[in-house]
Amino acid sequence: MSRLKTYIIAGVLGIVFFSCENSQKNNNSKDIPVKEAVIIQEIESPAKTNSSVPNLFINKKGTAYLTWIESDENAKASLYFSTLVDDNWQAPIKVSEGTNWVVNWADFPSLTQFGDSSLVVNYLVETNPETFAYDVQLMISNDNGKTWEKPFKPHTDNTQTEHGFVSLVPYQNETFIAVWLDGRKYAIGEDEMTLRAAIINKNGVIEQEFVLDERVCDCCATDAVATDNGISVVYRNRDENEVRDMFIVEFKNGKWSEPKIIAQDNWEIAGCPVNGPAIDVFGNTTAVAWFTEAKDSAKVNFALSNNSESFSNPIKINTQAPVGRVDICFIDENTAAVSWMETDDQTTYLKVRKIKTDGTFTLEEPIIVSVMEDARSSGFPKMIKKNNHLIFAWTETKEPSTIRTVMLNSSNF
Repeated sequence: MSRLKTYIIAGVLGIVFFSCENSQKNNNSKDIPVKEAVIIQEIESPAKTNSSVPNLFINKKGTAYLTWIESDENAKASLYFSTLVDDNWQAPIKVSEGTNWVVNWADFPSLTQFGDSSLVVNYLVETNPETFAYDVQLMISNDNGKTWEKPFKPHTDNTQTEHGFVSLVPYQNETFIAVWLDGRKYAIGEDEMTLRAAIINKNGVIEQEFVLDERVCDCCATDAVATDNGISVVYRNRDENEVRDMFIVEFKNGKWSEPKIIAQDNWEIAGCPVNGPAIDVFGNTTAVAWFTEAKDSAKVNFALSNNSESFSNPIKINTQAPVGRVDICFIDENTAAVSWMETDDQTTYLKVRKIKTDGTFTLEEPIIVSVMEDARSSGFPKMIKKNNHLIFAWTETKEPSTIRTVMLNSSNF
């Protein structure tokens, strides 16, 4: 039996009504116009208490994966994953654990499936607490997560500097591509993070290494997606004038493109805003969402490209004061969904909005998925599309922290 709770969301009004499945209808629900009502179902989380930093992934066959970390009173962190079957998360599988991990609200594990039956995950291990140095660790399973090989690093510099903000993408011939921010230049006194990548096979062998950009924002997440021709990576660049705008690099026919700007926001900021972009593709169409506060005007922007050589003018997605923390996925070839956090005078919300490839919205106002805390500990909500539903995951920050997952029908708003 599916363990779901049901919510009715008035998309335009932003009013939330709650009911339990198989219970009587809320008397107020009949007052909501059907065309404005969205049903949100809460999926019982597989995570225990003191859990955080969830992430979502869906493979080409439609299998949805949830990853998260559970922490205990002895500072031990454990990485778990679960798959979604018939609207239920399955029993959690522990991947690894450690007492020297870096559990960070903005730099957290991810999982991807590649080849026939291989999975890869990433997490962070502290190497020098005095300088806050840490390494990326990858672990591979070649039997769909039943057993896992020993962890290894995708970077080969061996410097005690920062490495993180990983994106993992399936590639070809039983390989995947790992992308990360790399701080090895700090070891020689240069105040610059680089964007790097590696092609790695199912045996954990690094086949090729690449430098994608020599100077990038220090702690904004990367995002990457597999395309028909290779992969695309989006990230926040950093120029010599401390302008930190969105860029894209692409891997096609065995070669990386030069970094290209997505939109000239011209956001000049001396420090990292900890707010990376999100990307998805459908056929030849690429969609990117991101946060900017250029000219002291906070926005969540959206742009499209049919060739990745140039992008459309940005379209503002938010309606109130955005926090950012965006995600994006295509609903179909003509429609994408963007999620983000924003606040009014008193409350922070996780919202989602559909936008068509012609730049128009399906509703005048976005849908409220949930009330949120704007604290860092609430992390970055994640979103995927499975069949005709959008699935969301985020950290519920009340003590002890927990993971929440919900879904809504993507055709109803």
